[in-house]
Amino acid sequence: FTGAGQNLKLRASLGNLSSGYELSFTEPWMFDYPVSFGFDVYRREHKRDTDVGYGYYEKVTGGDLRLGKEISEYLRTDIMYRLDQIDISNISSNAASTDLKDELGKNFVSVISPSLTYDSRDNVFDTRKGNLLTGAFDFAGGPLGGDKNYTKFFARASHYFPMPRGAVLEVR
Repeated sequence: FTGAGQNLKLRASLGNLSSGYELSFTEPWMFDYPVSFGFDVYRREHKRDTDVGYGYYEKVTGGDLRLGKEISEYLRTDIMYRLDQIDISNISSNAASTDLKDELGKNFVSVISPSLTYDSRDNVFDTRKGNLLTGAFDFAGGPLGGDKNYTKFFARASHYFPMPRGAVLEVR
């Protein structure tokens, strides 16, 4: 690390019903250019109990590669490629739907996700006012391969209002 804003994260959680770990790294200036690069590697396990619906075990193992670039002071674009292996097992056969039973076993999901962010907040760490708008598409399958094909759109809009006594109201 050179002290130039790199971000390294290692996270683990252990529990009776769910557990997981994640390793993440981001380099904000790749090869001395204002292009960020990062990756994530993770594994999550979740045991769904029959008391709260259909019972089954889900294990997700995967990772992603990320590239990003600031277009202007307020505008940023990113692209991410993600590959997940999803293993569904131990389905409670009594109440499970046909759709859930069709997911039994291992499936691969291959996704590319471009996004655009507008960020006019006055301070990223201690925001008092401004806007944060993000939109992203997920394109899975097709020429990327994998067992699932879908398209998703995600959006977030936040506006920050300064309030008395140093408080801030976020409307999201």
